[in-house]
Amino acid sequence: MTGEPAHRGHKRLHILEAQSVATFGAGAQIEIQLGHVCNNRCVFCVSGQMTEQRLAGTIDTAPVLRELEAAAARGAKKLTILGGEPTLQRSFLPALRRAVELEFEEIVIFTNGVKTRRRSFVDELVALGRFTWRFSIQGGNEAAHDRVTQKQGAFARIIEGMRHLKELGQRVTANACINEHSYRSLPDFPALIQAHDITQLHLDMIRPSDAGVRTDEYLRAIMPRYADMAPYFREMLEGFEAIDPEFDVNVGNYPYCLLPEWSHKIHHDGEATMTVAADGANELSKPWNKYEVKRVDKRHPPQCDACVFKPQCNGIFDKYAQFYGHDEFVPVSRARLRALDPRLHHFTLLVEPHLLELVRGEPPGWRATRLHRSSRDRFVELSLTARTDEGPLTATLVLTPPAGAGAPVDSPPVVLETDRFRVGLRLEGRPRRAAELAAVAALLRWLAARVDDMSKQPGDSSRDQVDAPPVTVTRPLQLARVIAGMLPAERLALGRAHITRAIERARRHDARGRLPTPWRLDGAAPQPDWPGAILRLSSPDGGELELTLSVQPDRDKPAVSVGARVGDDTDPASAGACMQAMRALLAG
Repeated sequence: MTGEPAHRGHKRLHILEAQSVATFGAGAQIEIQLGHVCNNRCVFCVSGQMTEQRLAGTIDTAPVLRELEAAAARGAKKLTILGGEPTLQRSFLPALRRAVELEFEEIVIFTNGVKTRRRSFVDELVALGRFTWRFSIQGGNEAAHDRVTQKQGAFARIIEGMRHLKELGQRVTANACINEHSYRSLPDFPALIQAHDITQLHLDMIRPSDAGVRTDEYLRAIMPRYADMAPYFREMLEGFEAIDPEFDVNVGNYPYCLLPEWSHKIHHDGEATMTVAADGANELSKPWNKYEVKRVDKRHPPQCDACVFKPQCNGIFDKYAQFYGHDEFVPVSRARLRALDPRLHHFTLLVEPHLLELVRGEPPGWRATRLHRSSRDRFVELSLTARTDEGPLTATLVLTPPAGAGAPVDSPPVVLETDRFRVGLRLEGRPRRAAELAAVAALLRWLAARVDDMSKQPGDSSRDQVDAPPVTVTRPLQLARVIAGMLPAERLALGRAHITRAIERARRHDARGRLPTPWRLDGAAPQPDWPGAILRLSSPDGGELELTLSVQPDRDKPAVSVGARVGDDTDPASAGACMQAMRALLAG
């Protein structure tokens, strides 16, 4: 198949991904801010400032309950309850009870621990169900936490609250917003997390627009340079790696290029989330797309165009660039990332050149309709649709890392594997008719041809503009086996039994000289592309004849179909007589 220019391949990927995006909000998780009132005065947060200025008021319970009910009606399965400090809000308990009634699958409660140190309060909440608690631990040690919150004793209060909840079987996680007062304590987080059996840690960067009404002088004083934080993040991540390589620690909105060796622990954006926030007038906002709003004050410096991380990086805050410029950010090439990432944590980035090769064309009779990538779960899905006599048929090719590259990734049955990726096949419904199975076979033959092309050196065939080394096929497509797996078991067994008996009959007739003169049976072999066999016959004058015996899935037809191929230099009359005799023999 001829190639297309690389930029057209990129454009095609973007179009397919755009077609895959569902209407935002349907089923997106919901987070709701119950108000700004807070007992802490965190240096980076608007809520503490508003409370100190006596601007933080309360929000009525009724609108909170309406938003919960609307989210559940949209199909939201996960709810996060935010503040200020949500447990101080008068709507907290009614909202939690209603959320339980609405059967959200997961309810996450943010807290600074101001009330969880009281066992009676914890008992009342735990009686409602099991929740995920997200404790605001603003430093890796007590001194850093109390310095950030500007509340002496705040750290000890959190530790006591976490202990109560863990004793009652609740899930405890933690988060922090890293700033000038806390980043040097980052290496202390692994020991802290391990000591208190915290199951997840999320760290984020200061967002200037979330800090309240602050002067540039204030913001610059609490926003350290990202490059200055890198050694502390590195030491922290090495500590987690030594304790548990699979521990769920993630760093939000930190530039990938400053820690490329740990970039798999960095994330910008997240799961589709609708936010209902408390505004400055202490009213609830309309739901808005959390991550779309969080990106409005971020930009990519010019050098980011050359960085492999740009598709998943949101850039840096405008205010940060104003303070520090952007000389510290150096683009990372795909080749460098490939060398840094042998476990393919960044599988979706590293497989993209091969994905481009895959979509620069379509298999005969098929049309690509959807592309979905999950960088966190390390898979890419390419869906295609074919129209058959039985109606539309949809197949999804699922690309995942090869075996042994990091933690296993769930995949549908694998049909082909290389040293760079595996391809699994998922079908909507089970094809039953021969036409549907033939369409699937055509798709897989096309896939195998595309992957074979990827095994060539750049410059060969359509690989002249490919930013990737050639692949090595480690598990070639076994098309007959794949098709056999789609056939009804009883039909497959019946067809194979017919074929086995037919081959035995042909061999006996050949041994007894009872085949049509002057033909002889040269042998029988399995079909490579379909459950069945190929019988090869020849004549002394150079005639060649192949008979294909194929298991027939259609229940309204014989269990085995017979096809023929006549050699170019074969006498048609002789071959015709042989075919007629063989068909009668095989049907007997």
